[in-house]
Order: sequence, then structure tokens, then C-alpha cells
Amino acid sequence: MNFTWRHCLHSPLATPVILALFAVVHLLVAPLSGLGVDEAHYALYGRFPDWSYFDHPPMVGWIHWLFLHGGDSAFWVRLPALVLWLCIFWQLKYLTQALYHSVATANLAVLLAASAPLVQVLGFGLVPDTPLILCALLLARLVLAIDQSNGARLTHWLLLGVLLGLAGLSKYTAVFSALALLWVLSSYRRFAWLASPGPWLAVVVAAVVVAPVFWWNWTHDWVSFEYQFNHGAKGEWQGAKSLRYAVILLLSYGPLWVFAALAGARTLPATGAIAASFLRVSALLLLITALWSAGNGEDLPHWTAMAWVLLAPFAAARLRSVSAAGAKLLVGLGAVYLVLVNGVLWLLLIAPPLASEPKLAPAVRDLHGWEPAAQRLLDLRDSRAPGAQLWVRNWTEGSRMAWYTQMPVRVLSDKTSQFSLWWGEPVAPAILVRAEKRMPRDTTLKIPEHLDCRLIDTLDFKMQAVTVNVYLYYLCATAPANEELNP
Repeated sequence: MNFTWRHCLHSPLATPVILALFAVVHLLVAPLSGLGVDEAHYALYGRFPDWSYFDHPPMVGWIHWLFLHGGDSAFWVRLPALVLWLCIFWQLKYLTQALYHSVATANLAVLLAASAPLVQVLGFGLVPDTPLILCALLLARLVLAIDQSNGARLTHWLLLGVLLGLAGLSKYTAVFSALALLWVLSSYRRFAWLASPGPWLAVVVAAVVVAPVFWWNWTHDWVSFEYQFNHGAKGEWQGAKSLRYAVILLLSYGPLWVFAALAGARTLPATGAIAASFLRVSALLLLITALWSAGNGEDLPHWTAMAWVLLAPFAAARLRSVSAAGAKLLVGLGAVYLVLVNGVLWLLLIAPPLASEPKLAPAVRDLHGWEPAAQRLLDLRDSRAPGAQLWVRNWTEGSRMAWYTQMPVRVLSDKTSQFSLWWGEPVAPAILVRAEKRMPRDTTLKIPEHLDCRLIDTLDFKMQAVTVNVYLYYLCATAPANEELNP
């Protein structure tokens, strides 16, 4: 690092500048594209607030519900993710500074997090991990405060229970924060605290706050818990899949952050060791579980976002200790990687060069064409089969269609999903829409034997004269109704 760079890191204005740049860019780009899969799916949660949902606890839906009072445009759907990430960066700064007593280390931790390619994406779309990360950082600060007061303040324990409950309302992986808390309290021999009412008050409060999740599951035959268990244990475990997932994490968060975090976490700061240990144990429990479960099937890189944010203070401290010329070169290469990948990412979001590089179309197809495709679906339903249901093949197509049509959409499957909980099972007649990268040679659908689905229309959505999505529309009926619906 040269002198100018060191000077910037030591400035108390560094983090506010980073946050301002992050906010301005995301606010400007937010309205430029349609909603992605997860964005639309969790925004639907906001349209249908409940005590919990099929695949996640309710926090992400409650937050969307609050912001959707401002409007249902892409701007309002994407605003809560940005707001929460700005809060995350701010809490990360104060936690890092409390642990290392260094403004520069705190600023660097924020810079590492804000510049990660996947965090740039998460700044647009709210996912359950985002409020969980904020809760985990606040828990770490509270653990530090409890240790400094030797567990004497009852209000600290009350807040601890509230935060644990809010974490549980955000995502089921909040259990790792609870386990980490038990681990550090036992490893640092804080058994005397158990003689006070504080810890027990925290347990009761946490149970009360998270109770809606258990009540909802009880009234829905524990369907969410069953789904999560089966989702993480399906398939035959293969080490190659776990290794591939590790490479994906490396590319998604950047080698600079990943390697510095793993190296830095080996050494705890001199002060606040119990809070630092909580960060380390929470992160490692999540990372180990994610890497192991990846061997059974597909894992998404944002599922480990909490782990990397919690390790950011250690990564920043490690990078600031770099002195060898070879290590500085590697740090420089890591920074170059972030600049290049983020540059490509923003180019795809703002102005994808499809005319010159048509092979990039699959990279942006999730964000474009879905609103006009949904309108075509409604038009066909009104003209060809008034009153018919709207069908899709899977929830990823269903999330966008349900959001943009603002109508019930059913997934053509006999498996339980959030869509079946909302709107029931598919019953013909129906109009089914199918999305493909290009027009398939064989347009025949794989459907149950009792159905007859006939292609009635297509929509070739193009950008810069390049096909981004092809939507195929089918009129579906049971066998006795075929002649009546398809003269």
C-alpha cells in the first residue's frame, strides 16, 4: 500500500464515503432491470405476510411488506436490501474498531465487504441471509458488552434474547449463532453468569420472539422443517461437489477476502476475545456445514455470506499486517481481480454488450423479459380460456409470473411448495408458460398423462436484436375437455 492509500484508510470519512458510493450506484441501477428469481419470490412474501413460509422464516417477508407500502416498482423491492447492507457495513465498522482499536482496520473491513462481487449483487435483492447478518453483528457487539459488564446488566440479556429471536425469524441457520454463543460461554468459563437470571431471561425472550415460526410449522404439519432437512440431505455425497462449491465461494467473494479471512481468523485480537471467538465459531460452523452439504447437492454462494462478513475483521487485520513484498503482490492481484469482476458485473447490469457479445445473453436472462411475458400470459388467458388457471413448471418461473401478473400461479407438480400453500393444486383448464434460452427443437411438454397441453403462442424477447428469453405458451386441459377448449 502506498502512502495515499494508507492515508485514506486512516480517515474517519472512509467508511461514510464507501457507504455513499455503494448507495448511490445501487439506487441508480435499481430501476434499470426487472426482478430476479429470489427478488420476486421474497417480494411475494411481502404481498402475502404470514407467520412463516414454506422455505424460510418470515422476516424477509415482513421487511418487504413494510417497504411495499411505498410502491411495488423494482426500486421499492430493491430498497430494503440496500438499507440493510448499509446498516451491516456500519455495524461491521464499529465492531472491528472495538476489537482492534484501529480506524484503518475498521475501514478496510468495510471496504473488503462492500467490494465483494456477491455483496454487490446482494445489495439489490433482499434474501433471508441479509437480516441474519445484521443480527449476528449486533449479537457480537452485545456479547462484547456483556463480557465488559461481567454479565451484570439485565438489559443486555434482554436484548440478547431479542436478537437471538430476530435471527431465528430471519433464517434457520441462526442456530449456528446460538451454538457459537454456548461454545464461547463454556470455553471462556463464564459459568457464574448462569447463577443470575440474565441468561435464562434471554432464553425465554428468544423463545417467545421466534415462536411464530414454530406455531406456523405446527399448523402446517412441520412442512418447512421437513423441507429444510431433506434439502440439505439429498443425493449421494461427493467430495468433488464440495470442492467445486469452495471454488465458487472463492470467486464470488474474491480471493483477497477469503484467504485473508481464513488466515486472520487463526489469531484473536488482544481485547474482546470472547466476542471475536463468537464471530469465528459462528462463521466456521456455517462454512463447514455449507461445504459439507454442498457434497449432497447444489448450494448457493450467498448462503455463506454471514460467515464471510463475520470474518471480515480478521481479514482486515491480517491484510494490514502484510509486509513481505511477495504478500503485497498477492494483495495487489486480489484487488485487481475485484476491480475486473465488479467491472464486468456492472457492465452486465447497466449496459450488457449483447450486440457484440451475444453469448452473454444467458447471463442477463433472469432480469429481462418477464414482465412482457407475464402480460402476454394474461392476454392469452383472457382471449383463449377465460377463468383458466395460470401454470408454470417450477417456482423460479412462478416467482416472476406471480409477481408481474399479480394473479395466482400454480406450479405443475405434486410436491408441496409455497405456491401450493398460497393457491392450492393445479387444476385444468390452464395456460402454462415455459421460459427457455432459445426456441427448442421439440416443443412438447413433459406433463402428467391425464393432461393435454398444446402450444398456442410464443414470445421471443430480444435485446439489441439478440434473443434473451423465449416464452412458450400452452393451453392445457384434461382429456374430456380437449375438443371443447381447442376447436
